[in-house]
Amino acid sequence: MSKELNVLLDTCIDRMNEGESLEVCLACYPAYAEELEPLLRAMYGIRDTCSTMPGATAKSAARQRLDAALVDSERGFRELRGRPRPLFGWTRAWATVTIVVVLALVGFGLHWMLTPGVAPAVAQGNFRLLLSDEENAIGDFTSLEVTITSIGVLRGGESGGWEVIEFEPSVVVDLTRLQGLNAQEIWNGILTEGQYRKAFIYVEDATGTVNGESVNVIVPGNLQISKPFALTADDSVVSFVYDITVVAAGNEKSGIKYILLPQVTQSGANQEFHEVGEGELTLQVVEGTVAPGNEIAILVTLGATRIEGATVTVNDVELVDKTDMDGRISFTVPNEDELEIEVVKGDMEGALEIDLEREFQEGELALKIEGKVTPGGSVTVLVTFQGTPVPDALVMVNDGEAGTTGEDGRISFTVPYEDELEIEAVKDELEGELEINLGDELTLQIEDEVTPGESSTLLVTFQGLRIQGARVTVNDGEAGTTGEDGRISFTVPHEDELEIEAVKGELEGELEINLGDELTLQIEGEVTPGESSTLLVTFQGLRIQGARVTVNDEEAGTTNENGRISFTVPDDDELRIEVVLGELEGELEINLGGEFTNQIEGEVDEKALEQQLLAIFNQIDTELSIPLEGFIMRSENQDVKGDTLTYTARAVKDEVLELPPLKDRLLQDADGWKSSDIELSEDSLDITFKKEYLPVTIDSRTYIPSASVTISVTVHQDDGITAINYDVDITLEEP
Repeated sequence: MSKELNVLLDTCIDRMNEGESLEVCLACYPAYAEELEPLLRAMYGIRDTCSTMPGATAKSAARQRLDAALVDSERGFRELRGRPRPLFGWTRAWATVTIVVVLALVGFGLHWMLTPGVAPAVAQGNFRLLLSDEENAIGDFTSLEVTITSIGVLRGGESGGWEVIEFEPSVVVDLTRLQGLNAQEIWNGILTEGQYRKAFIYVEDATGTVNGESVNVIVPGNLQISKPFALTADDSVVSFVYDITVVAAGNEKSGIKYILLPQVTQSGANQEFHEVGEGELTLQVVEGTVAPGNEIAILVTLGATRIEGATVTVNDVELVDKTDMDGRISFTVPNEDELEIEVVKGDMEGALEIDLEREFQEGELALKIEGKVTPGGSVTVLVTFQGTPVPDALVMVNDGEAGTTGEDGRISFTVPYEDELEIEAVKDELEGELEINLGDELTLQIEDEVTPGESSTLLVTFQGLRIQGARVTVNDGEAGTTGEDGRISFTVPHEDELEIEAVKGELEGELEINLGDELTLQIEGEVTPGESSTLLVTFQGLRIQGARVTVNDEEAGTTNENGRISFTVPDDDELRIEVVLGELEGELEINLGGEFTNQIEGEVDEKALEQQLLAIFNQIDTELSIPLEGFIMRSENQDVKGDTLTYTARAVKDEVLELPPLKDRLLQDADGWKSSDIELSEDSLDITFKKEYLPVTIDSRTYIPSASVTISVTVHQDDGITAINYDVDITLEEP
């Protein structure tokens, strides 16, 4: 025993010299923590007191701490003398340990005194946040890594407010290592003293491996837990265990989805836990229900490597068999309050502790979701007690009675359209509950062009699921409700802004699109008093039908389906044309002497240049089919400066397309265009088209329009989509 203690003490000193904390050292050697802690804490005191050249006061304080620690430890050993101890006697062992401690501490202090600028600081935080994982569907995973970017706590009382701690870099934790009572520290620091009401963690990403394949786990926003705790002015440290669990929803036919949820009942500042350190073996229950008398199988790994031939001890009883070539071993859970599993392979160790009394205590029913949790959809809940289905249990859903469980312990009900699902089950004195945060925001997506006066289709979804029966309003007017496919068609109003709202129960969503309010007017042909002329009316490059046109304050009629109207040019000094469609307006003034109103002599009217550029773009849009059929426009940006127009856009299709046929289609549509710079790979395609149009005359000046269109296609295999980016440049060049 003394030799082992000597070795461990020396090891801890080396690890602390390298910056490791006292808690981590003790957690790595739980069997010796009681003997090591007072000695290492004394050393910590010397380490904190020492600067590069300690003074007399610091030396005295350090000496007193060491003496006190040695006295306390010696007293503890004297108390233990009467107990039977194998192999070694305590008196001799303690003498050896004392010498080692003194030498180690002297070396520890000399190291700092002889190394300028080296005086490691030990963080004395009053709050620790640890992460643990309640067992649900974690057994499906060989790994489940969550990326945590920040945590926060909500202060109570009048000083209430969130304190948020950002992680740089992010903290990545594998939840398969944290089953049962296993927990891993993700933050340790100092918070303001006082009462706290809530804690949250922000998980940026959760990716796991199931059956050798990577799966994404749904994270419903910030994970919050309401569990009050207090930080006091003394030296006590609050260790808050934040328990999260992964649940499976759906079935083999519709597809399994995994959701990450907080576990309120297993979280808080007073929870029992076993702290897991880095580099330890990972133990994971992969088969069976953890309950007394049940047979279970565990998997032992180090990182991604399965550990064969490891020795396994269950509640201090070493199993005859060792882990097999797959790193697995099966055994029967003992009929005790706690399950303690320890694994050793050479110098590697690992442990898993599960409180069976807490997991299956009298009065607590277990609730498990079977099926996809979708507002408006049907879901089934299985109610069990110690692994046995419970019939005739009364089930409440969001404070409403759903009915009682059948002989198989199951009950099905419709998920309400609310932001949270609260399920409670009661049978005699047994109770259980399950809470799932559904969120409250519907997603609204326009699936085609948004043109005033034209029909458009809206898709309403919630967490990727189509919502039927959502009430939709467009610019404060009722548009109807969504169909079975979550869609509704409506006519885009002739206004400068499109505001869409959708409501289903407590779920809401909105979408705003700025349509602008200025129509573009373009004269086609010569403007001669007494002769006929044609006006083209467009809006953002789209031809406008039904626009009301006045010429010199006289009604001229409305534009046809091509956005055109013909009229006779009045025999006046000036031509004034005004066009109105709903809230959209446009006007054009021409001095019949040959120049536009407000034009500086010698300059070309920029309005006329813009109209010509938009007309050419409208022609390109038609020739090249922007976007291609079946693609949904996600973003557009158009800019006109002088004699140049630039346009960029991104369109997406929820399908993985073959690129060679798509290339042939683009080349076929671009009849009359010159193609160049064609680059084709397995998942990307880039083509540039160029074309010159017939000369145009603006203010007696001749211009040759030239256009360049670059189309970039990318296939995103993982997301199952194909995206197209458009870059259009149009220039009016004087020959």
